[in-house]
Amino acid sequence: MNIAVFTNSIDPIFLEATYQKPLFVIVQKGTDLETFTKINFQKDKIIAMDKADIKSSIKTNSFAKVLKKNDIKYLFVPHRTSEEIDKWCKKNNIKPLVTTLKQQKELENKLYFDKLLKKNKILSPKTFKTDKSTIKKIQKTCVLQEAGSFGMFGTKFCKNGQELTDALKPYETQRKNLILREYLDGMSIGVSIFMDKDKNYFF
Repeated sequence: MNIAVFTNSIDPIFLEATYQKPLFVIVQKGTDLETFTKINFQKDKIIAMDKADIKSSIKTNSFAKVLKKNDIKYLFVPHRTSEEIDKWCKKNNIKPLVTTLKQQKELENKLYFDKLLKKNKILSPKTFKTDKSTIKKIQKTCVLQEAGSFGMFGTKFCKNGQELTDALKPYETQRKNLILREYLDGMSIGVSIFMDKDKNYFF
């Protein structure tokens, strides 16, 4: 079972030597990462390419041939998948190692994820309704987000009810796709959740 991984996803690079045996590393030629890879991996396990990111790689005819030549059946997809990546993998009989597109969309949907946290009694910011009577009562900073947004896109910070009213104007017919939460002061951190059949691992 041979697996290919891009070095721009650093997660699997620190696996123990036993687990690195089936691992092939895809790296961009002439970069510091290539130097790092040559120090930490066997020469025959390194695939050096002109561009070593998944979006660029699947657009080249040579990428699928390289994987087939090395009997690679699994591809570690960094960060997140897409319909384009899924189609390419299916066409070339490659199994993508990544959260499925359906699960990804669910977990990235802030309304779904908020319900998931509350269902499992995991601490999460307080949420508010977006009706006019509730908004008038809000006198503290809150966070308005589009349910399907990621990163900081689709996120607005509102200090009071008036700012919130103004921020909601473009969404008069789309409020069901919004989530409104209290603003929590402090350091902002992101958490990746890794799950297997037996346990949940938080990283």
